[in-house]
Amino acid sequence: KLYEDRGFTHVKQLYNGIVLPKEYKKVPENHSILYVGRLAPEKGAQYAVRAMPYVIKQIPDAKLTIVGDGPHLNYLNVLSDTLGMSDHITFTGKVPNTKTGEYYDNAQVVVVPSTYPDNLPTVCIEAMLHGRPVVVSDIGGLPEMVENGYNGYTVPPGDEKKLAEKII
Repeated sequence: KLYEDRGFTHVKQLYNGIVLPKEYKKVPENHSILYVGRLAPEKGAQYAVRAMPYVIKQIPDAKLTIVGDGPHLNYLNVLSDTLGMSDHITFTGKVPNTKTGEYYDNAQVVVVPSTYPDNLPTVCIEAMLHGRPVVVSDIGGLPEMVENGYNGYTVPPGDEKKLAEKII
């Protein structure tokens, strides 16, 4: 009705497809870091991979799980091997949206190291719905979603050292 009153006739509202968790699970003490998203340069997964050697120096049993697929997958695998992080980084490939909740529940922290100014990234919303802190790039809508020290931290885009510092 609102749209018709303004002269628009063929408008359909699409709701965000975020599935709320049935129950909230306590943050585990497993030193697990999670990246969820498309594997493309602008999404910044390479910075999460490059941050891992710094994280491992402080937290030797830390693990990064990368959930997603995309044109950058082979590059990220090679980068992980080159940095000697193969034992600390797992690539799951594409996971159905109905299964991502399990990954959030098993993570201690979620990273969103994008270099592209997304307005309202779903991964950030989903992480917060699961009660997980997020470490995000200070770009686009991300700094509006994250209050430093409260529900996560912001870091300069492309700065793997700062990303590692806030993950730690």
